[in-house]
Amino acid sequence: MNELLTNFHFLRPWWLAAAIPAGWLFWQIANQSDSRRVWKNIISDHLLKHLLIGESAQSRLRPWHLLGGAWLIVIIALAGPAWQVEPSPFAEDQSALFIVLKVDPSMTADDVQPSRLDRAVHKIQDLMELRRGTLNGLIAYSGSAHLVMPLTRDNAIIESFANELSPEIMPTQGDALTEAVLLASDRLKKAGISGSILLITDAVAGDQLQELAGSQKGNTYPVHILAIASENPGGIVSAPALDRSGLGKAARALGGSLTVVTPDERDVENIASKVEKDLATMILPDTGQRWKDSGFWLVPFIAALTLFWFRRGWVVRYE
Repeated sequence: MNELLTNFHFLRPWWLAAAIPAGWLFWQIANQSDSRRVWKNIISDHLLKHLLIGESAQSRLRPWHLLGGAWLIVIIALAGPAWQVEPSPFAEDQSALFIVLKVDPSMTADDVQPSRLDRAVHKIQDLMELRRGTLNGLIAYSGSAHLVMPLTRDNAIIESFANELSPEIMPTQGDALTEAVLLASDRLKKAGISGSILLITDAVAGDQLQELAGSQKGNTYPVHILAIASENPGGIVSAPALDRSGLGKAARALGGSLTVVTPDERDVENIASKVEKDLATMILPDTGQRWKDSGFWLVPFIAALTLFWFRRGWVVRYE
C-alpha cells in the first residue's frame, strides 16, 4: 500500500483531459434522458413527480449512468496508471556488481581458514560462478582505494586478479573504506546502469559510520557487506573480532545488508539473491527500466459494463 501511495502516477496524463469533453457530453445525455425535462417549465416540481408514470424508476440505474462510468474507466486506463517498476524486455536481466575488497594485514589472520583474504577470494570465485555472463568489477582498498578491474563479463579475469591481491602490493596501509565505496559508486554511475556494491571486509570502525552515511547521500546503489571474521580471532596476526552490531549499523548506513561468512555457499547465494532483488527496486534513469502500465487491470470492468448493452431496450440516445 505504501508503494502504491508513494509511486502512483499516470504514464500518459494528457489523456485525463478527455474527461472534460466526456463530462460535457455526459451532462447533455443526462439532461436529454430526463423525462421531466419537457414538463418542468409547465408544471411545478411538487406536482410533476406525482403525475409522471414510473417516476420511481428515476432513481434506478440508467443506461447513461453506466455509459458515464465506462467513459471514466476508459480514460483512466488510457492515462496509464502506474506504481511499479519493471525491467525493459530489451535490457539486461541482471544488475551489475562492484566488489570492494579490503586488502589489509588484518585480512591475513587465519581464524577463518586458510586466511581471511584467501577465504574472501574463494567467495568471490563462488559468486562469479553464480553470476556467469553478468557485469562485475573489482576494487581493492587499504590505506587508499584502487580500481583493479572495471566492469566486465569475463568473470575469469575478476577471479585471476583477486588471486593476486595481497597487503604487500598495496601502496599504503590503513582503512580507506569510504573512498572505496565512493569509487565503486562513481564507476557504476558513469556506466549508466543499475547495480549494487559488495563490500568484503573484516571490520568497520565505529568512527566511520557517520562518514559512510554521508557518502550515501544522493547515492542509489545499495552496499551489501560480507563479513570475513570470527568472534575469536586469536593467532599471531592482530585482527579485529567479528562485530555483528557494528557491521550491521554500517550495512544500514550504506542502504544494504549484512551477511556473515559461512563454510558453505549459503552466504554467496544470499548475496546473489539480494543483488538481483536490488534491480527490481531501483529506479534509475537510462538503465533499461520502465514503469509498469497497470491500465490493463481496468479492462475487465470496462467489459462488464459493456455487457449491459446486450440487454433489450438499453439504448442511449443523443440528439
